[in-house]
Amino acid sequence: MIRRKVTWPILSWNSRLTHTPPNLFPVTGIPKKEESVNRMQRFGMVLGLVGAGLMVFAGCSSKSPLEKMIENRARYSADVNGFYIKATPVVAEIDAEMEVDVDPAEPNEFEEPGVEEQPVEVIQNAHLDLLLKHDSFEKLPGVTLDIFQVDSNEAEKGRWRLWVDTSKVERSNPTQYSYVIENVDYVEGDGFAAEVRHPVPESERGEYREFGEAGG
Repeated sequence: MIRRKVTWPILSWNSRLTHTPPNLFPVTGIPKKEESVNRMQRFGMVLGLVGAGLMVFAGCSSKSPLEKMIENRARYSADVNGFYIKATPVVAEIDAEMEVDVDPAEPNEFEEPGVEEQPVEVIQNAHLDLLLKHDSFEKLPGVTLDIFQVDSNEAEKGRWRLWVDTSKVERSNPTQYSYVIENVDYVEGDGFAAEVRHPVPESERGEYREFGEAGG
């Protein structure tokens, strides 16, 4: 029978103190410090966005009807799509007592020889084709348009204001309006333009119907 000598390792006192036993029960699922910080930062960003949204909502809800109208009105625009001028002769009224029957075959004693016939006086009316549109999410019941006439050098010759019903004008849907300006001083080369004026000075708001309806 052969006997074998078994030698057991002998640890010194120092090695026993520095020896680390194996971890028999590892703990998992504990987040690292960096992951915890990132989660807190993301949570803070979400809270910030929610707070900003609440502030915007509170700011919008606290606006007066006049402020809301002015804000929505700034999203309206108008333009002149085209125009034409219609001239109508002016018919002078003749007193019945001054009427005289004249025979064309006989000389007319009321006509002065050598005097040229004067041009017929006419009244010129401008017929405008207007386009109005807006990109507001809240429709206004109506807006006032500023319409003006300019000469060939773009110098203003006249200005008019027209209130139009916009209660059925949908967002981003140009709507056509017709408007006639009577007795305009029109010459070749003149043009017309239209706009929704913004801003409107407080001193002139009384001439714009929508400001009065909004309490302005």
